[in-house]
Amino acid sequence: MSKYAQLADCKDQALENIDQSDLDNADSFIDSHIASLGIDPSDVTPNKLLENIAVHYAYYTVAIRSAGGQDNTLIEKGDRYRRLYQDELSTVNRSSLGLDKSQLPKGGIGSIPLVRG
Repeated sequence: MSKYAQLADCKDQALENIDQSDLDNADSFIDSHIASLGIDPSDVTPNKLLENIAVHYAYYTVAIRSAGGQDNTLIEKGDRYRRLYQDELSTVNRSSLGLDKSQLPKGGIGSIPLVRG
């Protein structure tokens, strides 16, 4: 079972030969990108952004593989999915992954301003 997307999330009828291994490869691709940002992939909770990247990456690999270098329609479709997942990857950061602790409300004694009167 894949971490970021499931087969049910893949709805492109033209690329219906997508299988579980394609989604597993997408998981590895996403985890390596997250790790390259200095973030431990095990700290990340799957979200819609990561699901979209996984599905688009899997579609890209299936389209290119299915085209076999001959089918321009599939190559163009693969290229569109590549641009999509690359655009989405550019938005992945600690904040989009819900890991930005600086945005959490602060509390405790350290949050009370102390002044001398």
